[in-house]
Amino acid sequence: MKQTQKSLVTLRDMTFSYEPNQAPILKDVNLKIYPGEFICVVGPSGCGKSTLLNIIAGFLKNQHGEATFKEEPIDGPSWHRGVVFQNQALYPWLTVGENIAFGPENRGIPKKQIKDLVESMLIEIGMTEDIDKHVFELSGGMQQRVQLARVLVNHPELVLMDEPLGALDAITRIKMQNFIRGLWENSKSSVLMITHHIDEALTLGTRILVMKAGGGGIVKEYAVDYTEKLLKDPNRAKIVDERYLKIKEEIYKAFN
Repeated sequence: MKQTQKSLVTLRDMTFSYEPNQAPILKDVNLKIYPGEFICVVGPSGCGKSTLLNIIAGFLKNQHGEATFKEEPIDGPSWHRGVVFQNQALYPWLTVGENIAFGPENRGIPKKQIKDLVESMLIEIGMTEDIDKHVFELSGGMQQRVQLARVLVNHPELVLMDEPLGALDAITRIKMQNFIRGLWENSKSSVLMITHHIDEALTLGTRILVMKAGGGGIVKEYAVDYTEKLLKDPNRAKIVDERYLKIKEEIYKAFN
């Protein structure tokens, strides 16, 4: 199917260094992201995962090679590529509803349409009664839900997540994984998510990219379907099979 689709993002022979005389943190990276994918990127600290995301987001300028979104060079941030950060980036002086409305307001969308969009997103994240609350009144999981809503209200074609669940406790993290899986299914956006957790990548992604430190770039790639199995049967007690364990072991070895 992918061969007949146009990619949303294309990286071709992309190389990036933070300093002119430093060894590149990313070297000769080639990647295509297609509509509807959920890509999880895993790898040890310092391997360039966040750098990769920031180039696709437009926060960092590509230096060598090609980085395009829908065949146009990526030359800055865009609401078409929404970003969810690890640490919540909500505005504390705004309410939940005002935070979600912030993007559409800046894009000049009519007030009535914004009201409808915000109400729809609050229903989607299960927080209709929290519209007038401020950030300090919310739990960590609720804050991340609002941050996701603030991105998704713009209907981006690509959602970029930089370890969005890293600061959450284990139980809240599992709940948020289920929540993100459902949002991805409903929104039809493509997702690229960075995570240190191999099981999280296996149970959320449709494709896993493994990166290696030292400018190694993407060294392994896996197509997986465990998130689709969980969507078909949320109460499924067991999705771990022989292939799951084999991939997990291979990724773990690539980390070391």
